[in-house]
Amino acid sequence: MKFILFSFFLILSTLSVLGQVSFDKGYFITNNNQRVECYIKNTDWGDTPKDFRYKLTETGETLKGEISDTREFGIPGIIKCIRADVKIDRSPRTFSNFSDTKEPIWADEKLFLNVILTGKASLYYFAQADIRFYFYSVNDTAIKQLICKDYKIDNSNIYKTNNEFRLQLYNDVKCPGALISSVEKLNYKQDELVSYFNKYNSCMGSSMESFAFRKKRDLFNLRITPGINYSSFLVQNRSYGKDYAFKSKVSFRLGLDGELVFPFNKNKWALFFEPTYQSFNSEANPNSSPALSIAYSNIEFPIGLRYYMFLNHDIKLVIDALFIPADAIAFKEDFYVFKINPNSSFAFSGGFEFKRLSAQIRYYTPRNLIWNNDPWYSDYQRISFILGFKIL
Repeated sequence: MKFILFSFFLILSTLSVLGQVSFDKGYFITNNNQRVECYIKNTDWGDTPKDFRYKLTETGETLKGEISDTREFGIPGIIKCIRADVKIDRSPRTFSNFSDTKEPIWADEKLFLNVILTGKASLYYFAQADIRFYFYSVNDTAIKQLICKDYKIDNSNIYKTNNEFRLQLYNDVKCPGALISSVEKLNYKQDELVSYFNKYNSCMGSSMESFAFRKKRDLFNLRITPGINYSSFLVQNRSYGKDYAFKSKVSFRLGLDGELVFPFNKNKWALFFEPTYQSFNSEANPNSSPALSIAYSNIEFPIGLRYYMFLNHDIKLVIDALFIPADAIAFKEDFYVFKINPNSSFAFSGGFEFKRLSAQIRYYTPRNLIWNNDPWYSDYQRISFILGFKIL
Protein backbone atom coordinates (compact mmCIF):
# COMPACT_ATOMS: atom_id res chain seq x y z
CA MET A 1 0.00 0.00 0.00
CA LYS A 2 2.80 2.41 0.90
CA PHE A 3 4.53 1.67 -2.43
CA ILE A 4 1.30 2.34 -4.36
CA LEU A 5 0.77 5.60 -2.47
CA PHE A 6 4.37 6.70 -3.06
CA SER A 7 4.12 5.86 -6.77
CA PHE A 8 0.88 7.79 -7.10
CA PHE A 9 2.27 10.97 -5.58
CA LEU A 10 5.49 10.63 -7.62
CA ILE A 11 3.47 10.48 -10.84
CA LEU A 12 1.34 13.40 -9.65
CA SER A 13 4.43 15.48 -8.89
CA THR A 14 5.88 14.75 -12.33
CA LEU A 15 2.65 15.76 -14.05
CA SER A 16 2.45 18.92 -11.93
CA VAL A 17 5.80 20.10 -13.27
CA LEU A 18 4.52 19.63 -16.80
CA GLY A 19 1.26 21.43 -16.04
CA GLN A 20 2.62 24.52 -14.33
CA VAL A 21 3.50 26.66 -17.36
CA SER A 22 0.80 27.64 -19.83
CA PHE A 23 1.86 29.13 -23.14
CA ASP A 24 -1.15 30.27 -25.17
CA LYS A 25 -1.25 31.05 -28.86
CA GLY A 26 -0.63 34.77 -29.33
CA TYR A 27 1.34 37.32 -31.30
CA PHE A 28 3.54 40.39 -31.02
CA ILE A 29 4.36 43.25 -33.38
CA THR A 30 7.93 44.46 -33.70
CA ASN A 31 9.26 47.99 -34.17
CA ASN A 32 9.36 47.22 -37.92
CA ASN A 33 5.62 46.53 -37.86
CA GLN A 34 6.19 42.81 -38.38
CA ARG A 35 3.57 40.56 -36.79
CA VAL A 36 5.08 37.41 -35.24
CA GLU A 37 2.82 34.50 -34.36
CA CYS A 38 4.02 32.78 -31.21
CA TYR A 39 3.06 31.20 -27.88
CA ILE A 40 2.96 33.62 -24.96
CA LYS A 41 3.27 32.60 -21.32
CA ASN A 42 -0.08 33.31 -19.66
CA THR A 43 0.65 34.53 -16.13
CA ASP A 44 -2.90 35.81 -15.50
CA TRP A 45 -1.52 39.32 -15.31
CA GLY A 46 -2.85 41.34 -12.39
CA ASP A 47 -0.57 44.28 -13.10
CA THR A 48 0.09 45.62 -16.57
CA PRO A 49 3.15 43.67 -17.78
CA LYS A 50 6.56 45.28 -18.22
CA ASP A 51 7.64 42.47 -20.58
CA PHE A 52 6.48 38.99 -21.57
CA ARG A 53 7.82 35.48 -22.20
CA TYR A 54 7.13 33.66 -25.45
CA LYS A 55 8.07 30.70 -27.65
CA LEU A 56 8.14 30.69 -31.43
CA THR A 57 6.97 27.05 -31.39
CA GLU A 58 5.18 25.04 -28.71
CA THR A 59 8.35 23.13 -27.87
CA GLY A 60 10.81 25.93 -28.60
CA GLU A 61 13.10 27.98 -26.38
CA THR A 62 11.53 30.51 -23.99
CA LEU A 63 12.40 34.06 -25.04
CA LYS A 64 11.78 37.46 -23.46
CA GLY A 65 9.79 40.18 -25.18
CA GLU A 66 11.08 43.63 -24.23
CA ILE A 67 9.11 46.86 -24.39
CA SER A 68 11.96 48.46 -26.36
CA ASP A 69 11.44 45.96 -29.21
CA THR A 70 7.66 45.45 -29.10
CA ARG A 71 4.88 47.76 -30.28
CA GLU A 72 2.06 45.40 -29.32
CA PHE A 73 1.44 41.89 -28.04
CA GLY A 74 -1.60 39.84 -27.11
CA ILE A 75 -3.35 36.55 -26.56
CA PRO A 76 -6.77 36.54 -28.28
CA GLY A 77 -9.57 36.50 -25.74
CA ILE A 78 -7.20 37.12 -22.82
CA ILE A 79 -5.05 40.25 -23.18
CA LYS A 80 -3.95 42.94 -25.63
CA CYS A 81 -1.24 45.48 -24.78
CA ILE A 82 0.24 48.34 -26.76
CA ARG A 83 3.38 50.36 -26.14
CA ALA A 84 2.89 54.08 -25.59
CA ASP A 85 4.94 57.12 -24.64
CA VAL A 86 2.73 58.89 -22.13
CA LYS A 87 2.69 61.46 -19.37
CA ILE A 88 1.61 59.71 -16.21
CA ASP A 89 0.76 61.02 -12.76
CA ARG A 90 1.86 58.51 -10.12
CA SER A 91 0.90 60.59 -7.10
CA PRO A 92 0.41 58.39 -4.00
CA ARG A 93 -3.06 56.89 -3.68
CA THR A 94 -3.00 56.13 0.07
CA PHE A 95 -4.41 58.77 2.42
CA SER A 96 -1.30 59.07 4.57
CA ASN A 97 0.73 59.89 1.46
CA PHE A 98 -1.76 62.10 -0.39
CA SER A 99 -0.19 65.02 -2.18
CA ASP A 100 -0.97 68.62 -1.15
CA THR A 101 -1.16 69.52 -4.82
CA LYS A 102 -4.39 69.37 -6.78
CA GLU A 103 -2.64 69.25 -10.14
CA PRO A 104 -1.05 66.08 -11.53
CA ILE A 105 2.67 65.59 -11.10
CA TRP A 106 3.65 64.39 -14.56
CA ALA A 107 6.44 62.04 -15.56
CA ASP A 108 7.28 60.95 -19.11
CA GLU A 109 7.35 57.15 -19.37
CA LYS A 110 7.32 54.39 -21.97
CA LEU A 111 4.75 51.82 -20.87
CA PHE A 112 2.68 48.91 -22.02
CA LEU A 113 -1.01 49.80 -21.68
CA ASN A 114 -3.85 47.28 -21.56
CA VAL A 115 -6.35 47.93 -24.33
CA ILE A 116 -9.95 48.02 -23.13
CA LEU A 117 -11.69 49.10 -26.34
CA THR A 118 -10.85 50.73 -29.65
CA GLY A 119 -12.90 52.97 -31.94
CA LYS A 120 -13.04 56.66 -32.79
CA ALA A 121 -12.34 57.03 -29.07
CA SER A 122 -10.20 54.34 -27.47
CA LEU A 123 -9.80 53.43 -23.79
CA TYR A 124 -6.80 51.90 -22.04
CA TYR A 125 -5.52 51.28 -18.52
CA PHE A 126 -2.28 50.84 -16.62
CA ALA A 127 -2.45 48.75 -13.44
CA GLN A 128 0.12 48.60 -10.70
CA ALA A 129 -0.55 46.89 -7.36
CA ASP A 130 -4.09 47.99 -6.39
CA ILE A 131 -3.98 51.19 -8.46
CA ARG A 132 -5.44 51.53 -11.94
CA PHE A 133 -4.93 54.58 -14.19
CA TYR A 134 -7.12 55.05 -17.27
CA PHE A 135 -5.95 56.56 -20.56
CA TYR A 136 -7.73 57.56 -23.76
CA SER A 137 -7.16 58.75 -27.31
CA VAL A 138 -9.43 60.17 -30.00
CA ASN A 139 -8.88 59.60 -33.72
CA ASP A 140 -5.52 57.92 -33.01
CA THR A 141 -4.08 61.08 -31.45
CA ALA A 142 -1.62 61.02 -28.55
CA ILE A 143 -2.74 58.90 -25.62
CA LYS A 144 -3.58 60.92 -22.49
CA GLN A 145 -4.23 59.94 -18.90
CA LEU A 146 -7.71 60.55 -17.53
CA ILE A 147 -7.06 62.62 -14.41
CA CYS A 148 -8.54 61.55 -11.09
CA LYS A 149 -6.45 62.53 -8.09
CA ASP A 150 -7.08 62.67 -4.34
CA TYR A 151 -5.20 65.39 -2.48
CA LYS A 152 -5.03 66.90 1.01
CA ILE A 153 -6.16 70.38 1.92
CA ASP A 154 -3.30 72.36 3.52
CA ASN A 155 -1.68 69.38 5.29
CA SER A 156 -4.95 68.63 7.10
CA ASN A 157 -6.89 65.40 7.44
CA ILE A 158 -9.39 66.68 4.90
CA TYR A 159 -9.03 65.60 1.30
CA LYS A 160 -10.71 66.33 -1.99
CA THR A 161 -10.71 64.68 -5.38
CA ASN A 162 -9.66 66.30 -8.62
CA ASN A 163 -12.12 64.79 -11.12
CA GLU A 164 -10.72 66.56 -14.15
CA PHE A 165 -11.36 63.41 -16.21
CA ARG A 166 -14.99 64.46 -16.48
CA LEU A 167 -14.02 67.75 -18.11
CA GLN A 168 -11.55 65.92 -20.39
CA LEU A 169 -14.31 63.62 -21.60
CA TYR A 170 -16.78 66.49 -22.04
CA ASN A 171 -14.28 68.41 -24.15
CA ASP A 172 -12.83 65.51 -26.18
CA VAL A 173 -15.29 62.58 -26.08
CA LYS A 174 -18.74 64.09 -26.35
CA CYS A 175 -21.72 63.25 -28.51
CA PRO A 176 -23.16 66.21 -30.47
CA GLY A 177 -25.57 68.17 -28.27
CA ALA A 178 -24.52 66.40 -25.05
CA LEU A 179 -24.85 68.45 -21.86
CA ILE A 180 -22.33 68.75 -19.05
CA SER A 181 -24.74 66.68 -16.95
CA SER A 182 -23.73 63.64 -19.05
CA VAL A 183 -20.39 63.49 -17.20
CA GLU A 184 -21.15 65.13 -13.85
CA LYS A 185 -21.93 61.85 -12.08
CA LEU A 186 -19.48 59.68 -13.98
CA ASN A 187 -17.18 57.67 -11.69
CA TYR A 188 -13.57 56.66 -12.33
CA LYS A 189 -14.51 53.00 -12.78
CA GLN A 190 -13.97 50.76 -15.77
CA ASP A 191 -17.60 49.70 -16.24
CA GLU A 192 -18.82 53.29 -16.28
CA LEU A 193 -16.04 54.50 -18.55
CA VAL A 194 -16.62 51.61 -20.98
CA SER A 195 -20.32 52.43 -21.10
CA TYR A 196 -19.54 56.11 -21.78
CA PHE A 197 -17.04 55.33 -24.56
CA ASN A 198 -19.44 52.83 -26.16
CA LYS A 199 -22.18 55.46 -26.26
CA TYR A 200 -19.82 58.00 -27.81
CA ASN A 201 -18.52 55.62 -30.50
CA SER A 202 -22.07 54.54 -31.27
CA CYS A 203 -23.41 58.07 -31.65
CA MET A 204 -20.43 58.95 -33.86
CA GLY A 205 -21.09 55.93 -36.09
CA SER A 206 -17.71 54.40 -35.27
CA SER A 207 -17.02 50.69 -35.31
CA MET A 208 -15.74 49.35 -32.01
CA GLU A 209 -13.74 46.41 -30.77
CA SER A 210 -13.72 45.41 -27.13
CA PHE A 211 -10.76 43.85 -25.34
CA ALA A 212 -12.31 44.00 -21.84
CA PHE A 213 -12.11 40.24 -21.51
CA ARG A 214 -14.10 38.81 -18.64
CA LYS A 215 -13.24 35.37 -17.39
CA LYS A 216 -15.95 33.12 -16.10
CA ARG A 217 -14.83 32.35 -12.56
CA ASP A 218 -16.65 29.80 -10.45
CA LEU A 219 -15.62 31.20 -7.09
CA PHE A 220 -17.76 28.75 -5.10
CA ASN A 221 -18.11 25.04 -5.83
CA LEU A 222 -19.99 22.31 -4.04
CA ARG A 223 -19.26 18.60 -4.48
CA ILE A 224 -20.58 15.31 -3.17
CA THR A 225 -17.55 13.18 -2.28
CA PRO A 226 -18.30 9.49 -1.72
CA GLY A 227 -15.46 7.01 -1.35
CA ILE A 228 -13.91 4.19 0.63
CA ASN A 229 -11.49 4.17 3.55
CA TYR A 230 -8.83 1.54 4.06
CA SER A 231 -8.17 1.76 7.81
CA SER A 232 -5.84 0.12 10.30
CA PHE A 233 -5.83 0.31 14.09
CA LEU A 234 -3.28 -0.57 16.73
CA VAL A 235 -3.56 -0.26 20.52
CA GLN A 236 -0.54 -0.28 22.82
CA ASN A 237 -0.08 -0.51 26.56
CA ARG A 238 3.21 1.26 27.07
CA SER A 239 3.61 0.08 30.65
CA TYR A 240 3.48 -3.61 29.74
CA GLY A 241 4.79 -3.27 26.18
CA LYS A 242 1.76 -5.11 24.83
CA ASP A 243 0.25 -4.42 21.39
CA TYR A 244 -3.24 -5.22 20.10
CA ALA A 245 -3.37 -5.21 16.30
CA PHE A 246 -6.84 -4.89 14.79
CA LYS A 247 -7.86 -6.21 11.42
CA SER A 248 -7.59 -3.65 8.63
CA LYS A 249 -10.98 -2.80 7.19
CA VAL A 250 -12.53 -1.20 4.13
CA SER A 251 -15.49 1.09 4.87
CA PHE A 252 -17.68 3.66 3.15
CA ARG A 253 -17.22 7.41 3.62
CA LEU A 254 -19.32 10.32 2.36
CA GLY A 255 -18.47 13.99 2.32
CA LEU A 256 -19.81 17.35 1.15
CA ASP A 257 -17.01 19.57 -0.16
CA GLY A 258 -17.67 23.32 -0.15
CA GLU A 259 -14.89 25.21 -1.93
CA LEU A 260 -14.11 28.94 -2.08
CA VAL A 261 -11.74 29.73 -4.97
CA PHE A 262 -9.46 32.72 -4.54
CA PRO A 263 -9.85 35.17 -7.48
CA PHE A 264 -6.14 35.55 -8.23
CA ASN A 265 -3.20 33.58 -9.61
CA LYS A 266 -5.41 32.07 -12.33
CA ASN A 267 -7.78 30.56 -9.72
CA LYS A 268 -5.17 28.03 -8.64
CA TRP A 269 -5.78 28.33 -4.88
CA ALA A 270 -8.90 27.50 -2.90
CA LEU A 271 -10.06 27.10 0.69
CA PHE A 272 -12.43 24.21 1.31
CA PHE A 273 -14.51 22.68 4.09
CA GLU A 274 -15.57 19.04 3.85
CA PRO A 275 -17.85 17.60 6.56
CA THR A 276 -17.38 13.85 6.22
CA TYR A 277 -19.11 10.78 7.58
CA GLN A 278 -16.72 7.88 8.26
CA SER A 279 -16.78 4.70 10.30
CA PHE A 280 -14.50 1.91 11.48
CA ASN A 281 -15.58 -1.46 12.87
CA SER A 282 -13.01 -4.12 13.63
CA GLU A 283 -11.79 -6.75 16.08
CA ALA A 284 -8.36 -7.43 17.48
CA ASN A 285 -6.54 -10.56 16.36
CA PRO A 286 -8.24 -13.71 17.75
CA ASN A 287 -5.35 -14.66 20.04
CA SER A 288 -5.39 -11.33 21.90
CA SER A 289 -6.52 -11.17 25.50
CA PRO A 290 -8.76 -9.54 26.47
CA ALA A 291 -10.83 -9.81 23.28
CA LEU A 292 -11.12 -6.28 21.94
CA SER A 293 -13.39 -4.79 19.32
CA ILE A 294 -14.16 -1.25 18.18
CA ALA A 295 -17.23 0.33 16.59
CA TYR A 296 -16.60 3.94 15.73
CA SER A 297 -18.53 6.30 13.45
CA ASN A 298 -18.79 10.08 13.28
CA ILE A 299 -18.92 13.20 11.15
CA GLU A 300 -15.63 15.07 11.17
CA PHE A 301 -15.03 18.59 9.87
CA PRO A 302 -11.80 18.93 7.89
CA ILE A 303 -10.76 22.32 6.56
CA GLY A 304 -8.02 22.65 4.00
CA LEU A 305 -6.10 24.48 1.33
CA ARG A 306 -6.31 23.29 -2.28
CA TYR A 307 -3.97 23.92 -5.19
CA TYR A 308 -4.90 23.35 -8.85
CA MET A 309 -2.53 22.70 -11.75
CA PHE A 310 -4.20 23.11 -15.13
CA LEU A 311 -3.21 20.61 -17.82
CA ASN A 312 -5.78 21.91 -20.29
CA HIS A 313 -9.21 23.54 -20.30
CA ASP A 314 -11.00 20.45 -18.91
CA ILE A 315 -8.36 18.59 -16.89
CA LYS A 316 -6.53 19.78 -13.80
CA LEU A 317 -4.45 18.16 -11.11
CA VAL A 318 -5.38 18.77 -7.49
CA ILE A 319 -3.29 18.78 -4.31
CA ASP A 320 -4.92 19.21 -0.88
CA ALA A 321 -3.61 19.79 2.62
CA LEU A 322 -6.17 19.42 5.43
CA PHE A 323 -6.45 20.00 9.15
CA ILE A 324 -8.91 17.73 10.98
CA PRO A 325 -10.05 19.11 14.35
CA ALA A 326 -10.54 16.79 17.29
CA ASP A 327 -14.18 17.88 17.61
CA ALA A 328 -16.68 15.73 15.71
CA ILE A 329 -20.31 14.63 15.83
CA ALA A 330 -20.17 11.04 17.17
CA PHE A 331 -22.78 8.42 16.27
CA LYS A 332 -21.16 5.37 17.79
CA GLU A 333 -18.18 5.07 20.16
CA ASP A 334 -17.84 1.54 21.48
CA PHE A 335 -14.32 0.48 22.45
CA TYR A 336 -13.80 -1.77 25.48
CA VAL A 337 -13.59 0.37 28.65
CA PHE A 338 -12.18 3.40 26.86
CA LYS A 339 -13.89 6.63 25.99
CA ILE A 340 -12.97 7.49 22.43
CA ASN A 341 -11.31 10.88 22.50
CA PRO A 342 -9.41 11.53 19.24
CA ASN A 343 -6.72 14.15 18.85
CA SER A 344 -6.56 16.49 15.87
CA SER A 345 -4.66 15.35 12.80
CA PHE A 346 -3.73 16.22 9.22
CA ALA A 347 -4.28 14.77 5.79
CA PHE A 348 -2.78 15.19 2.34
CA SER A 349 -4.31 14.20 -0.95
CA GLY A 350 -3.76 14.37 -4.67
CA GLY A 351 -5.77 13.58 -7.73
CA PHE A 352 -7.34 15.05 -10.82
CA GLU A 353 -10.52 16.77 -11.92
CA PHE A 354 -12.23 16.36 -15.28
CA LYS A 355 -15.09 18.81 -15.80
CA ARG A 356 -17.55 17.96 -12.99
CA LEU A 357 -15.90 14.70 -11.96
CA SER A 358 -12.89 14.25 -9.69
CA ALA A 359 -10.88 11.45 -8.10
CA GLN A 360 -8.34 11.59 -5.28
CA ILE A 361 -6.21 9.48 -2.98
CA ARG A 362 -5.94 10.93 0.54
CA TYR A 363 -3.46 9.97 3.24
CA TYR A 364 -4.29 10.71 6.88
CA THR A 365 -1.54 11.14 9.45
CA PRO A 366 -1.71 8.67 12.39
CA ARG A 367 -4.35 9.55 14.96
CA ASN A 368 -4.70 8.60 18.62
CA LEU A 369 -8.35 7.75 19.32
CA ILE A 370 -7.86 7.39 23.10
CA TRP A 371 -6.08 10.64 23.79
CA ASN A 372 -5.19 11.24 27.47
CA ASN A 373 -5.51 7.58 28.46
CA ASP A 374 -1.93 6.85 29.55
CA PRO A 375 -0.36 4.34 29.49
CA TRP A 376 -2.67 3.31 26.65
CA TYR A 377 -2.05 4.64 23.16
CA SER A 378 -3.69 3.95 19.82
CA ASP A 379 -2.61 4.42 16.22
CA TYR A 380 -5.49 4.88 13.78
CA GLN A 381 -4.45 5.25 10.13
CA ARG A 382 -6.45 5.73 6.96
CA ILE A 383 -6.04 5.97 3.24
CA SER A 384 -9.11 7.12 1.32
CA PHE A 385 -10.08 6.73 -2.30
CA ILE A 386 -12.48 9.56 -3.04
CA LEU A 387 -14.70 10.34 -6.00
CA GLY A 388 -16.32 13.72 -6.44
CA PHE A 389 -19.21 15.14 -8.42
CA LYS A 390 -19.67 18.89 -8.66
CA ILE A 391 -23.31 19.87 -8.05
CA LEU A 392 -22.79 23.63 -7.87
